[in-house]
Amino acid sequence: MQRTWPALLCALFLFSAAASADESAFGPGDSGGGDEVGLEFHSSFHSSLEIIRVSGWREFDLLQRIDWNKALNGIKILTTDRKLYVTSDGVKQEVVALNTPSKKMVEVSRARWKALASPRKKEGIALHEILSLLGMERTGFYPFSGLYLAKFGQAPDPVFGGDPARVVPAPSVISQVFPYRCRRRFVEGEGVVENSVQCMAGQHLGFITAEYTFYLFRSTEGNNFSSKHSESFYPAPICGIQNVSRFTCEHTQEAEFGLSAKQEGAFVAAVTLTASPTGDGPLSAVYGYAALPDVKGQCPANLVAARPYLAQPQSMIDPLPTNFINSNNGLNNILIRTKDRGAPANFEVWRQPSNQPCGNDGTCQWPDAGMTMAQSVSYFPLTPVVCVIPKSSLPQGMRKP
Repeated sequence: MQRTWPALLCALFLFSAAASADESAFGPGDSGGGDEVGLEFHSSFHSSLEIIRVSGWREFDLLQRIDWNKALNGIKILTTDRKLYVTSDGVKQEVVALNTPSKKMVEVSRARWKALASPRKKEGIALHEILSLLGMERTGFYPFSGLYLAKFGQAPDPVFGGDPARVVPAPSVISQVFPYRCRRRFVEGEGVVENSVQCMAGQHLGFITAEYTFYLFRSTEGNNFSSKHSESFYPAPICGIQNVSRFTCEHTQEAEFGLSAKQEGAFVAAVTLTASPTGDGPLSAVYGYAALPDVKGQCPANLVAARPYLAQPQSMIDPLPTNFINSNNGLNNILIRTKDRGAPANFEVWRQPSNQPCGNDGTCQWPDAGMTMAQSVSYFPLTPVVCVIPKSSLPQGMRKP
């Protein structure tokens, strides 16, 4: 199975909570402020798993089959200021971290960890220590963590050569990615629950709207523009109100960035996006392949960094019940922004209430009040960052649908 970049409903939150100022735990335990080195160890480990996931490297398929929530339960990460040593084949050497499987514990040398300049090396070390606790690696035996570091060519990087001015060959086929927005409409009122509306006498039936981002792709080998929907209506009148649109989508504008249509060269990370708000669960597909940053987190000079951003609105139950209920993160919005565009503006949810109560027979009129903002939710960046083809480098004449 091809591993991909995050889709709309992927596992987004991988970091675990800290357990104390000098100790953190992957599983249930005490809670506290958290130690920065321990937290960074957690982050580095989960980053390695996420990069492996999006890269689709088949050599790591065994790691993909592990139930990590279960495997990490009870593992403790301790940060220490003392030097750590390990002896292998009679040779004693100072190390960054030391694992003790019998105690499900990893000790991390604060000074040695902070001295590591490469985030990839931190990820490789964290991966090795956790896999050692699981009996999958040991000192001198690095079947996964060693391969992970080799993928990034620590000395030097074979793809980018450690030179930020280095360029990578253009892909043989470019897949252009086009964003567009759809305004989705929800319902509020005394008789509204998440999945149904009861038409009640005297209730105040209003609407909630929010705009969601979707994506289309096109290359010389095909496109998915037929997946885009312009407008969809609720299948039946809502308490007597006819032709209520469920979502309305705008016309697609220029392409925002490009991907490789095939997994080739430096373009190894599959990017999964969603084409439209069809049904209750939008279908996602691989739109193409991006490159990964080098060991310093830099993209080649002819590519641009891009990352997903998440907005997570709150369910709305006040002042009236609504069916804008964000259960299972189904109403989250994820969009992709290239570095040159910066972070996105807030995700907004608007409310149009009704000042007129419904009739005694439960028949309602279209809401008569003006629209007011109900939520303004900041986007926060997700990982991993990938390297995509900038808009300025897309083939002329193919930037518009």
